Amino acid sequence: MKEPKVLIISIDGGSWNVLEPLKRRGVIPHISKLMERGCHGILCSTNPPVTPPAWTSFMTGKNPGKHGIFDFRVYDPFTASDYFSSYSRIQSATIWEILNEGGKKVGVINLPLTYPPPPIASFVVSGFDTPSVQSNFTFPEDLGTEILERFPGYNFLHSWGEEALKSMEGFVSFIKKSCSSLEEKAQLGLYLWERYPFDLFHLHFQETDIIQHRLWSLFNFSELSGDDLLMQNMILEFYKKLDEMTGLFLEKAEEIHAIKIILSDHGFQSHRGVIYPNHLLREKGFLWIKQNQEEEDKGKSYFLPRSWKFLKRMVKAIKPPSQTQPRPARTRNWMERERETDLMKELPIEWSKTSACVVSAELYGFIYFNVKGKEPCGLVNPGREYDSLKRELTDLFSQIESPVEGGRFIKKVIPGDELYQNGEGIILPDLVLIPEDGFSISRSLSSEGLVKMFSPPIGTHSPAGIFIMEGKGIRQGTVDTARIIDLAPTILHLFDLPVPDDMDGKVLLSCLDEPGEVRFVAGKGRVERAGKGDLPREDSELIRERLKGLGYLG
Repeated sequence: MKEPKVLIISIDGGSWNVLEPLKRRGVIPHISKLMERGCHGILCSTNPPVTPPAWTSFMTGKNPGKHGIFDFRVYDPFTASDYFSSYSRIQSATIWEILNEGGKKVGVINLPLTYPPPPIASFVVSGFDTPSVQSNFTFPEDLGTEILERFPGYNFLHSWGEEALKSMEGFVSFIKKSCSSLEEKAQLGLYLWERYPFDLFHLHFQETDIIQHRLWSLFNFSELSGDDLLMQNMILEFYKKLDEMTGLFLEKAEEIHAIKIILSDHGFQSHRGVIYPNHLLREKGFLWIKQNQEEEDKGKSYFLPRSWKFLKRMVKAIKPPSQTQPRPARTRNWMERERETDLMKELPIEWSKTSACVVSAELYGFIYFNVKGKEPCGLVNPGREYDSLKRELTDLFSQIESPVEGGRFIKKVIPGDELYQNGEGIILPDLVLIPEDGFSISRSLSSEGLVKMFSPPIGTHSPAGIFIMEGKGIRQGTVDTARIIDLAPTILHLFDLPVPDDMDGKVLLSCLDEPGEVRFVAGKGRVERAGKGDLPREDSELIRERLKGLGYLG
């Protein structure tokens, strides 16, 4: 294949247990046709199957132990602080950078973990983890102004709020806005398709993930009546719109004989409940909370949130939007950062007494030990004491049984250095808690005990995503062993570029009519990026509120 073009459409949370029923109903004809003409199958996600590590693994071809993104937050044990994951914190070269070095031009729209937007030729429009349109959300920077002039209402992901799903009127508005959001991204994509040269064009749809999280109980598409049937029909309209917008780009790709790829970062399944391991760690004496924190919070709870919101409204009323850019983060010592971090707000930890804590969790739970010489107030001695604590906690969490359903809540307890292939300078969790299917883990301290059950179940992530590839040189049929880390080396091979030998992914040769010989080149190892520091506080607040509104950071 000489000088190929590649189109990538990514569907966040795309799942075969959703798409197959839609295919049988004739709801997604463009996607169905692509499946029949090309190869397709399950795309195995990362550990955990969560948006930030999955899309970062897609971009790097590496496991989280090498690129350093495990969850929505990055934990720094040396300061006992955490920060929001961002492109600046990816510690490996991305495929966009590698393609640019190989003389290829790339355009990326709305993909998570592309903020702050890297200086990539041809362009980047960052994803839903961007603070706001007042941020520098594009490269080149003046493209942002151009987008807002042409699409005045543009946003990364429209926020609808919990009230939208508490009435039929709110539900109808929610679906209509979701469809409008799909169309807005597509219209922007079509505009940039004509505006910029590219070898690879990547358009991302985030809306599917939100719909499935919130409305999963309606996704059986069985014979229902009344409001359920009405709501299901509206969900079908949303997926018709998704297929229609995808079809616009598949048609464009046909005109330039591009290879077409559709993929997702993870699949979906029923969410039966949330596990709160810090509740057990506190109960057993491994985790201690500051005694005066509750009284302090009561004193602050009335005045601070209200005064902060009032001040923000006043600033917006006085200053035009162009003057409300987030201020640069001032230099803070580690104690100041610790007091401002999400971790210390949610878990006011008494580190001098704490030996272990789940400091990060969205689906899996990441336990970090308070080790002497690593954490500021280290308590656990390396060596024999560390190994003993690891065994004790492994036994503790492996034996937890459900009093309601029988069986266990935790499927596996794995040391971080066994689950991940470690890269230079990446701090791995000491233990990783992997829940049973249908459960997630939260780092919060629950007043309801160790587990909170959902009835009816809502939607959560599964490891089984989707993968479709079609075009010249791509065979027809199914793929059995595709992984999200395989996409980066496969794309490089399609462009006849060598694959860095430190990538964990492999070229999907079984998808190619004439696989050819894979060439390798020495990988760069760890990459240090400019501007790696934590986001300004105003940006962090905006991202935090958006993620909580979408059902994350629970």
